Amino acid sequence: MTSEPTRTRIHLVRHGLVDSAWVGRLYGCLDVPLSDEGCRQAQRAAERLLGPPGQGRLKPTLDLVVHSGLERAAFGAQAIAIAFEMRATPRIEQDLRELDRGEWAGLRADEVERRAPGALAAWHADPDRVRPPGGESLDDLAQRVLPVLDRLASEAPGGEVALVAHGWVVRVALLATLGLARATAARLRVPPASIHTVDWPCAAAGGPGASAAPVLVGLDGDRPRESSPGWYAMPPRPKATS
Repeated sequence: MTSEPTRTRIHLVRHGLVDSAWVGRLYGCLDVPLSDEGCRQAQRAAERLLGPPGQGRLKPTLDLVVHSGLERAAFGAQAIAIAFEMRATPRIEQDLRELDRGEWAGLRADEVERRAPGALAAWHADPDRVRPPGGESLDDLAQRVLPVLDRLASEAPGGEVALVAHGWVVRVALLATLGLARATAARLRVPPASIHTVDWPCAAAGGPGASAAPVLVGLDGDRPRESSPGWYAMPPRPKATS
């Protein structure tokens, strides 16, 4: 009889909306600030993750909060740590930084097109392999992001982790979860301050999680933030079995 793998619940949280000076630009792994609204979005995301008060249940807990080290993600991680009354400072995992846009970083799409006609369209057609000059493909991004998820799952087996990062980082994690090709990444909607929750297998050497696939168990990326504040609830954990 094959035993079920131990899984760690990882909440993939995207940072809030960036400052208006950067909206419409390919900022990638540049350290750009949040807008005032982005800060509010991040705080509301922390509240959604915590869930509604009362209701006769224990306050949820997190084992760990991590972020990419970029300012816009660090703010969201700190908001979560405060909401959950965690003593430990959120941890930086630099391999969770956003996709490196190389020489395109900071440019608008029309500026990229003027400099290199057709280059951006080529990237969108084959993002898993095509790299901007000096930048990364989605395969490159996945090669640094997915091992972090494996490590976090093994570090908190059966527990809960909040990971605050970036749109393309969340996408490559969801593609691995859903078994989709990376070329479809742009079709995944990951709005600012959205939360996607996955149960990630703990792939300890020789353990049952080594070949198991992660499972998507919750998302709030498809509902407007303002019209449904607080609708997100942390998915219930499965009951332990002997």
